[in-house]
Amino acid sequence: MGPCGSSTRKPRELESSEAETLTMLAALAMNQMELRLYAEKVARLEHAERTISEQLREANERLGQSEERFRDYFEEAPIAYVVSSKGGIISGRIARPHRSSASSPKRSHVLTGDPCSTTIRKPNAVFAKS
Repeated sequence: MGPCGSSTRKPRELESSEAETLTMLAALAMNQMELRLYAEKVARLEHAERTISEQLREANERLGQSEERFRDYFEEAPIAYVVSSKGGIISGRIARPHRSSASSPKRSHVLTGDPCSTTIRKPNAVFAKS
């Protein structure tokens, strides 16, 4: 809106159509301000989404590298081992030692979900003196 001026100090009486026009102009101005605020909020949210998407992509890349590294550790292990939860439930494979020759391939047994106590003997039972 441009500058408004008046040559008198006496308030002017508005006709009903003028008051209605000013009310509509005020509503349009409020809508424009609200749209600007929403556009700024959308821009911030889109920026946050791009940032989070990039962080997620980087985390997935690091996870893939970690999985590959630990898969190599597991498959190339010189000794057998088991991965289990704190509750004693097997959450990985029992790996047999790696064999480098082509005649004896690497093998592992999948026992996921089995309790360790029924699958693996305790060291004392294996190495007990007779």
